[in-house]
Amino acid sequence: MDSLFSIAGSSAIEAAMQGLERSRDGLQGAADDVLAATTQAVNGASGTAETVSISDTARGLASGSLEGGLLKANTARLTYQMNVAVVRTADEQFQDMLDLAVPNSEREA
Repeated sequence: MDSLFSIAGSSAIEAAMQGLERSRDGLQGAADDVLAATTQAVNGASGTAETVSISDTARGLASGSLEGGLLKANTARLTYQMNVAVVRTADEQFQDMLDLAVPNSEREA
């Protein structure tokens, strides 16, 4: 059975799991960037209830910018979805191999 699993894409599952971990870490980094940019913007904001001005420091943050954080979050979401698709495909391949090895076996729907 171990050889069947290795044929059916265990390395793909391992790579996808590593990708999921990277996506999780990327999403955490993105959340940290959004939090830092929001905190900086709030601390650097001045004005009245009708108007708000954002400090140049808050606008010019290269690391921890709101835009950068949102872009990282979107990238992490997409890579997470792609890695889940790899796991699903490897699972389908494993099921196909199992069907070949054990004729007349029934898959769960």
